[in-house]
Amino acid sequence: MIRIPLSDMGLISVDDAAQRRNVNERTIRMWIEKDLLPVIVVGSGKRESYLLRAADVTALVAPPRGAPRGNRNAKKK
Repeated sequence: MIRIPLSDMGLISVDDAAQRRNVNERTIRMWIEKDLLPVIVVGSGKRESYLLRAADVTALVAPPRGAPRGNRNAKKK
């Protein structure tokens, strides 16, 4: 059997994606849940994991952090 590394196919794990983007794995999973990153689902149930295309991870424009806030300098009534 010939084994081909996933990286040779342009696929990376959530952990690898987090390291490439310098973010936490939870952030990558949040982007996946928000449909910002397409994934390949491997397995099912508790053993389910995700594979991502390295090009998609690199190309993603990250959404701004945190919830938008009102203008703090606005005059209060």
